[in-house]
Amino acid sequence: MRTARALLLLAIPAIVAAGAPAGPPIAKRALILYDGTSIGHLEGRIDAVHIANLLGHFGFSETRVAVEDYRRGDMAPYDVVFVAAGAEIAPMPETLIHDARTFTKPLVWMGYQLDRLVSPDDADRRSFRVEGYLRESGYLHVRYKQTVLGKGSGDLARIAITDPARVSVAAVAIDAEGHELPYIVHAGNLWVVADVPFAYVDEQDRYLAFCDVLHDILNVPHGEDRRALIRIEEATGK
Repeated sequence: MRTARALLLLAIPAIVAAGAPAGPPIAKRALILYDGTSIGHLEGRIDAVHIANLLGHFGFSETRVAVEDYRRGDMAPYDVVFVAAGAEIAPMPETLIHDARTFTKPLVWMGYQLDRLVSPDDADRRSFRVEGYLRESGYLHVRYKQTVLGKGSGDLARIAITDPARVSVAAVAIDAEGHELPYIVHAGNLWVVADVPFAYVDEQDRYLAFCDVLHDILNVPHGEDRRALIRIEEATGK
C-alpha cells in the first residue's frame, strides 16, 4: 500500500506537467525614448544603445524610439520607460510629456527637460522641484554607497527635495568644497538622473552607480558577484 501511494504521488505531478506544458517566461518590455534626431544630435541614439545593452543583463526586451516619432499612448504597454534627454534644445513632444506625467509604472528620466515633466504645479505631488540646470559647474564627482565616482561633465539638473519622507536620494553630485546636490532621485514611480550618465564616461564613472541602481528600478535583485577583470599585455614565453 505504501508503495502504491508513493507511485501515485509521483505520477500526479507528471500528469499535471504533461497536461499543461510550461511555456518560456514572457520577457518584460522596456521603451527607450531618445532625443536629438531632428537636430542632428547623434549622441541620443548612442545613449539608447547603452540603455539597451544594460537591459540585456536583466532579461528585458527593448524598443528604441526617437522622441520625434512618439505618439500618444505609445508607452502604455511597456513595463518600464526610459527617457534619455541629452540635448537641451531638442524638441520634446507635448504628447510624450503628457503620457509621462500619467504613467504609473517605472519611469526613468535622465538629463534635460526634466523641468517640463515636473513643472512647478506638479512639484508638490512629486515632492521635489527642478531649479534649472547648471552648466560647466564644479560638480565633477558622484558619491554612491560611500564610493566617490567621476563625472566627466559639470552639467546637471539642479534638484531640490521638498519632502524627504517621500523621496529617496540614491546618489549625490559633489564639488571640490563638499557641496552636494541630488544626482539619482526616486519619487514614487519616477526615477530621475540629473544628467545622462553615458556622457564623458570612463572606467570609474557615475555610470557604475546607474548600472547598480537599475536593479532597484527594474526590481531584479541579482546577488553580488565580486569578480575582477585583469588585462595582461606584452607577455612573452621567455
